Amino acid sequence: MRSILSAGGICLLAALNLGACAEEESIELIFCNGAEPRCSERIIGVIEDAQDTLQCAVYTFTLDSVAEALAAAVARGVEVWVVYESEQESDNVVDTLESGGVFVKSDGNANLMHHKFLVADSAIVATGSFNWTWSADTGHDENLMILDSPGIAALFQDEFQRIWSEAK
Repeated sequence: MRSILSAGGICLLAALNLGACAEEESIELIFCNGAEPRCSERIIGVIEDAQDTLQCAVYTFTLDSVAEALAAAVARGVEVWVVYESEQESDNVVDTLESGGVFVKSDGNANLMHHKFLVADSAIVATGSFNWTWSADTGHDENLMILDSPGIAALFQDEFQRIWSEAK
């Protein structure tokens, strides 16, 4: 199921941190339960649309298709950074990312890095409960929000920079 909110809905989310909203901002909300559309398809769509940068912080990441999409983004000139939770490492995914030119680090925090987000081109944020795993993509009840908001993207980028600076 997909829902789209206009600037009014995103303004409610951003009011405390940003103070202003642009008319063109939107939120796409997807509830995935293993049926179509799959959350991974929408994540891959955001990756494929990226032109300049992708910053990803993901707790559990085992989906080869998403790793391959990130590597393909690098091949077309997008700079890509990924931080994953060190306790949830997938050697296959890490190998695909590193061999594809993605900047990859494991979380350096002693606690769990439980984020699940990506920021595309300093404007689009994909976030929600969705871990980038086969089981989450094919059987779990998950949610994914795609926020088109440079202001909210800036907040996520600040958090990404904090995590990246602590990562190893």
